[in-house]
Amino acid sequence: MNIDSFDLKAGPIAQAADIISMPWNPLIIRELICGCRRFNEIHKNIPRISRALLAKRMRHLESAGIVEKTGAKGTEYKLTESGMELAPIISEMSRWGQKKIEHLYQPDDWQVHCTMYAIGALAAASFRYIQSCVISVEISGASGLVRNWWFVVRPQGVELCNIDRGLAVDLHLVLDFKTVKSVWSRELNLWAAIERDRIFYSGNRDIVNLVSHWLERLKLSGLLDELVLRF
Repeated sequence: MNIDSFDLKAGPIAQAADIISMPWNPLIIRELICGCRRFNEIHKNIPRISRALLAKRMRHLESAGIVEKTGAKGTEYKLTESGMELAPIISEMSRWGQKKIEHLYQPDDWQVHCTMYAIGALAAASFRYIQSCVISVEISGASGLVRNWWFVVRPQGVELCNIDRGLAVDLHLVLDFKTVKSVWSRELNLWAAIERDRIFYSGNRDIVNLVSHWLERLKLSGLLDELVLRF
C-alpha cells in the first residue's frame, strides 16, 4: 500500500478508508467476491467505469495486498486472504445502502425497485446480444418513481436505468407487477403472458424471442439464485 496516500498517525481507519472510500473499489471487490475473475467480467458488471480507470483501480488494489493475479499468464484476479476479510464489510455496506434507499419508496414500490434491480443484475451478468438496442418496461399500476425502466443493451453488456435518456426504444413492454413476478419466478412463460394479454409489446419481435430464450436459459442454469450482494 502507498503509505503516502494517507497520514499514518490517523490510524487503522484511515488505512481502511484508503481502500473502501476510493470510488469504484467496493464494487470491484463485490464482483470478485461474487466470483468474477477476468478483467472483462468485472468491467461488464460495472459498465459505468472506464477500462482505463478500472485498470488503475486494480493496480491500486494489488499494491494494497487486496487483489492478486493468478493463472499461467496472470490473466485472472482473485482476492487475497486480506481481501476476503472485506466480504462482511461489503455485505454490510449493501444492507445499509438498501435501508437508505428503502425510505424513499412506498412498501409496494420498494418491491418493484428490488425486483427490477435483481433482473438488471442478472441481465448485466448473462444477457448477450451482438447488436445495441434499448428495451423499455412500463409497470402499470406502479407509482411514477418505479413505473418506467430502460435496459440499455450493448455488445459489451447491459445497463439498467429508471431515467429516460431520450434513447430510441427498440422494444416496449407494458405489464403489471404481478406479471413481472410471475415471469421472473418462472410461473409463466413470456410468450404465454403475451398471448393471455398480460403483457403488451410494441417493437422488434426478434428481441422478444431473445428475451424469452434468455429467461429459459436462466431457468436451466440456476443463475436466478445467484443474486447475493448484487442489488
